[in-house]
Amino acid sequence: MNQPEKTPRGPGTPASAQSGRFFKFASVRDVEHLAVVNRVLAIPSKRFARPLITFLTRSEMDAILATTDRETWIGGRDHALLLTMYNTGARASELINLKCGQVSFGSPTMVQLHGKGRKDEVCHFGRRQHVSCSSGSAF
Repeated sequence: MNQPEKTPRGPGTPASAQSGRFFKFASVRDVEHLAVVNRVLAIPSKRFARPLITFLTRSEMDAILATTDRETWIGGRDHALLLTMYNTGARASELINLKCGQVSFGSPTMVQLHGKGRKDEVCHFGRRQHVSCSSGSAF
């Protein structure tokens, strides 16, 4: 027998956010029940602390990069992508949409990223990144 999934209900869940939007809408449309609507809207939302986003240290990144097998094409590609993400702060979606014309292996090596919110940025690579990217033509 299939049982419906239990959806968490309570303050801070998407369902409570939707009901809040509904009651704000109802406060404008249904003036007759405004007292009830105002009581519902007066319920405080759940407050919680968001965890601080931390970044990898250089030693942690070196350990991750050491796991790639740079002797194979796929390992070289993975190494170049991980190093690019670390050095530029690019999102995975930005690298997925990267075109060949957006990478320049000149002096200095640069990559043009099209980011979130239609923001374009140009990132310059250091020597270590240049050697990794240009040696295997991983892009």
